[in-house]
Amino acid sequence: MKKTIAGLLFLAISNIAFSQAQPQGEFHKSIIKKTEEIRKKTKPQEWWNKGVIVFSKQEIKRLGTVAETQKNITSTFKADDTFYGRAFMPKSIGQLERKPSGIITRFYIDGKLSNFELLYSGENMLDDAWSSWSYIFPEDFPKMYDDLTTGEHTFKMEIWTDVPTEKTTTYVDENDKTVGTTKEQINRGQFLGAGEFKVIK
Repeated sequence: MKKTIAGLLFLAISNIAFSQAQPQGEFHKSIIKKTEEIRKKTKPQEWWNKGVIVFSKQEIKRLGTVAETQKNITSTFKADDTFYGRAFMPKSIGQLERKPSGIITRFYIDGKLSNFELLYSGENMLDDAWSSWSYIFPEDFPKMYDDLTTGEHTFKMEIWTDVPTEKTTTYVDENDKTVGTTKEQINRGQFLGAGEFKVIK
């Protein structure tokens, strides 16, 4: 009996340890706080407590300091540049209200929703402990620039959770007797964060 209790206790401690969120670096905490202060002055509440995506021609360290990271952050690139994006979130994936089955990255190009998106799910799902992850452009989104006209273009990048849910609707007659039901898949996805950059082609 003692062995069983000890084993269960070990498993409980192990689960807690593995489910803990990764530590957040100095720049991570700073950009979330700074952006939150700006948003609370200029944005409606659905933008509050959301993540930030920043961009650079250098790889952005997850645990970087403000000084080393801020000096490399930029938002304008040429179409033949290789550059990096990093998402910084207030909470880890495992701390979200509703457990997502996937994480979707979408793009609005010059204000219009594009066909380009990246889905992390299944074996490629982001780790529950992560509150920060990176992208490489244009490697992660090949052919994204192919149809762009010459000039400057604005890319708005949004990250959403994928939370498919089955909705059941029951139909009744005038006597409240069930006459039929329908089921449909709806997505209760949650907006996680956003960032913008410009590309000159």
